[in-house]
Amino acid sequence: MAWKKQSKPIHQLTSVGLEAMFPDDDACRTCLVGRRWPEGVRLFCCYIETNNRDSTVPWHWQCKECAPSTTYRFSHIVGTIFN
Repeated sequence: MAWKKQSKPIHQLTSVGLEAMFPDDDACRTCLVGRRWPEGVRLFCCYIETNNRDSTVPWHWQCKECAPSTTYRFSHIVGTIFN
C-alpha cells in the first residue's frame, strides 16, 4: 500500500496580522537582516562576519578589511528581489 503524500497547511496572514508583526520599517528591516544572516552579517566581497555599520547611512555596512581605500557599502536587500 502506497502512502499518500499530504500537503502542508498554508499559513495565511491577514493585513491586521501583518501590521501587528511589522508596525514600522525598522521592524521589517530587523526581520530581513535576522533571516538573511542568522549568525551575523557577512560581507559579500570576502564572506567574513562584520559589525562595520556605515554611520552615514542607516542599515548599511561597509567593508574595511578587504580594501580600506574603497568605499564598498551594502545593505540587507543587496542581491534579493527587493534590490
